Amino acid sequence: MDGSPTDEEVVARCLAGETDLFALIVRRYQARFLRLAAGSLGDRATAQDVVQETFINAYTKLHRWAPSSKFSGWLYTVFANCLVDFLRKRKRYGGFLSRLTDFYKHGPQAAEPDTPPPDTAWVRPALEQLSQNQRMCVLLRDIEQLEISEIAEQLEINEATVRVHLLRGRRKLREIYEREIKRT
Repeated sequence: MDGSPTDEEVVARCLAGETDLFALIVRRYQARFLRLAAGSLGDRATAQDVVQETFINAYTKLHRWAPSSKFSGWLYTVFANCLVDFLRKRKRYGGFLSRLTDFYKHGPQAAEPDTPPPDTAWVRPALEQLSQNQRMCVLLRDIEQLEISEIAEQLEINEATVRVHLLRGRRKLREIYEREIKRT
């Protein structure tokens, strides 16, 4: 171990009054959240806003974290909620949504993050139909390309459950796509 405190220790100390230590949490997770948000939104400046909002929400709600659970899982949930909230409010969906469209239409391919295909309007309502765990598993696996074991650790669920969420989330997105896009 490198001698630095665990996330749980940092949070406990923050809650005890050492609020400056929260900067350590930000440094640990900022780059990963920024990659996830930028991949989802296709715009780094907007992604930075979502990540900043994540850390503000996490800091102000630290008292809601249950010490019996892993802090990183709770923090990922805060991030996912901020990202989903932003996507709901946004009129134009690019980045992650474009990649999802390409994934289910043509197979996994790289898409230009700032140039969404014209048929991405179906994705917003489709994502809203996924459970939060399905959304996070799809996002972490297909965009962040984390291993199943890493997703399980971050979300504090077992690997079989991650696989089920991925399967069901992808299947539901494909069904919605086929129903909404192929009928037009």
